Amino acid sequence: VLYVGALVKHSGPERDASWDSLRRTIARTIEGTFLDSQTCKVQHHIEAELLIVSGTDEEVKFVKEVIEALKEKAAREQQSSAPKP
Repeated sequence: VLYVGALVKHSGPERDASWDSLRRTIARTIEGTFLDSQTCKVQHHIEAELLIVSGTDEEVKFVKEVIEALKEKAAREQQSSAPKP
């Protein structure tokens, strides 16, 4: 179970679009890495801002690494767009 609140919008019409984008990114990354995986499943809970990942140890570890990389990217983008004092 992974908290992804930093990666999605919290309200409004942009919330659904940000969840769709996150789901597509995760799905494409899994498909590209674990061709024809029958074990890796990713579910989400929008209100709790959680991704629920199941699969082999390798698949779950990989999805966690992807989420961490996306969080780092979001933090860098937020820092670069913050007003300078």
